[in-house]
Amino acid sequence: MKNHILLMILVMTLMAGLMGCSLNTPAPPPYPVQIIQLRDSLAASEEYWPGFEVSTIPLIVYYHDQTWLMSRPAPTDEWKAVEGIGDAYTIDGRYPQLEENSNINLAGSLTTTLLIQDTDSDSLRGHAALAISQAFRGHSHEHYPQWEPYEENLFLYPVTDKALLKWQMLEGKGLKGALKAMADGEKDEVLKWMSYAVAARDSFNTQAPEFAYEYVRQTELQEGLPYYIEVKARNLDPLMMYHNTMWFDPKDTRRRAQVTGAAIAFLLDEYFPEWKATLSRRAADNPDMNDLLRSAVNRSGGLLAQLPADLISEYNQRAGARIRRFKTLRDNMLYEWDKEEGYRIILDATMYPMIAIGFDLYNIRHLEDNKLFHDHWLKLTNNHGVVEIQDQPMMTWPAGDHPLYTGIERLEITGLSYPPELEEKGDSLILRWTGGEMRLINALLEEMDGTISVKLEMPVQ
Repeated sequence: MKNHILLMILVMTLMAGLMGCSLNTPAPPPYPVQIIQLRDSLAASEEYWPGFEVSTIPLIVYYHDQTWLMSRPAPTDEWKAVEGIGDAYTIDGRYPQLEENSNINLAGSLTTTLLIQDTDSDSLRGHAALAISQAFRGHSHEHYPQWEPYEENLFLYPVTDKALLKWQMLEGKGLKGALKAMADGEKDEVLKWMSYAVAARDSFNTQAPEFAYEYVRQTELQEGLPYYIEVKARNLDPLMMYHNTMWFDPKDTRRRAQVTGAAIAFLLDEYFPEWKATLSRRAADNPDMNDLLRSAVNRSGGLLAQLPADLISEYNQRAGARIRRFKTLRDNMLYEWDKEEGYRIILDATMYPMIAIGFDLYNIRHLEDNKLFHDHWLKLTNNHGVVEIQDQPMMTWPAGDHPLYTGIERLEITGLSYPPELEEKGDSLILRWTGGEMRLINALLEEMDGTISVKLEMPVQ
């Protein structure tokens, strides 16, 4: 009995000690605060770019139906100070300017924005790295405006040109081979694969239309360098950038250029250490990272080898197969979309084309006759009103020569499970359905056999 009593006393003492420890252990700060703390810690440990001081850039995080503003005073009274945390403010709901992970101008200050849905054990460093990457995107926008591509050219890019795809696939093989050899410590192999990449890029530059060449090279800078910084901040193996087979998909022009720019940056870190300062000095001259890659090979004692003929032949066949598969999948996708059961909405804006003021570049497919297929988000407007659709496949027809920037004359959505809700008042019309809404005036609506047609045919006074 005595031993039992002693054992109980010991157990109770241990429990009390554990409870005391738990009571004395401070709770971790809110997740958005953890993000900015880690962001600044990572930035303090490494200079990601000359003159880029991420800790001076405010951060907005939308998380759990609350918007956090950190690292700057509140611009208006609607922001409420967070007790016990300096320079941290919140408002309920999502701040109106927040639409994506990006940067906004908040009361005259460049401010990075993050929209966070879920978290897991690997999320914190990823979100902190993304905050650094997005901040650098804003930094480069302010300091290197020459790097910004004309996004309208993305929709004109010849995605089914077999020769161009062949050279870009060979470029990717060269860069991937160089990164792998660098990880294995095989310098001669690194220089060989780098020289292959240079040769493929030279051939692409010679054969591509000037607008396509300019778009790709500027995207390597504007998108590739922030991606390089994100991968670096997350301490990931650069080879992971090539794990996704979408790399070779003909339509992934922007994503391909992003990965290419990042891959070249990692190689330059090793074989041209002062490349960042060099690129910054040449920023006004619209630089091509191929010049730096060529210099890296030359200064490291490598020879600029030509691509082997058998490798060119192999990738010519691969490019052709990729394009055939791409066209088949595209045609099948369009057939299934058009035949999908359910309600259909058609907007006819032929007389009064609508202007696209919001869209997701990563989720748009260029079709024949300059039609576009949107997978994610589209927002249109004109004097008649606003149309916004999210997370729903849709097709648009152009009003002019450009697929998007000269206006949209027709929009079509299929496969709605339920009829849209209609609200009419005077000359205004509101049409709502899951994922979309139309707010229009002077529009004519007709319904027949599950198809709702909305036509803009009267002028707005």
